[in-house]
Amino acid sequence: MFYCEKCNSLSQTQECVHCGFNQLREVKDEDFCYLTTTNEDFGKMFVEYLRNEGIICASVPYGDGVRSQFALSLGQYKLYVPYKFYNNACEILGYFNENYSTNKVKEKILNNEHKWNIENVKVENKMRKKFKLNQDDNLLDFIKGKVEQAESVTDVGMMVSGEHGLLVKSGEIVIWFSSETFTINI
Repeated sequence: MFYCEKCNSLSQTQECVHCGFNQLREVKDEDFCYLTTTNEDFGKMFVEYLRNEGIICASVPYGDGVRSQFALSLGQYKLYVPYKFYNNACEILGYFNENYSTNKVKEKILNNEHKWNIENVKVENKMRKKFKLNQDDNLLDFIKGKVEQAESVTDVGMMVSGEHGLLVKSGEIVIWFSSETFTINI
């Protein structure tokens, strides 16, 4: 395995697939290797979990500078672990990506069903048309069914509105929720 000193990525070849640097060297156990980029909330939780498992992890704030102009955090973290912990950290990340994201976020959405709202009639009509529902069909019941059946429910990080977006994918249907107001959109 080769290591890129420019972007801290691992590569099977001597050219970095991320930045194109072509003077890679053999990776050492103590090299901090890029693991993932994640939203701030998940990043904090995941770093704490890794540390509890005895895995050293560095988190570097990441995002565009526009957010800092509004006195907001950058909203994301890049996570790095020493190579000797890399495979174990990848396994744990895979577990969390598969289970934490979908199950925990789905639970959050369903537990806040009483807060679900649609911004206005125009958005509601747009949803009905997209989902092929008539005026007699209960739109929120339809959405609840799609959330319950969803194969993927993730917190995709900060949206332009300043709230986290929760993305629900159920078959071909994609539904967005605001994580704070639980406003629904498509």
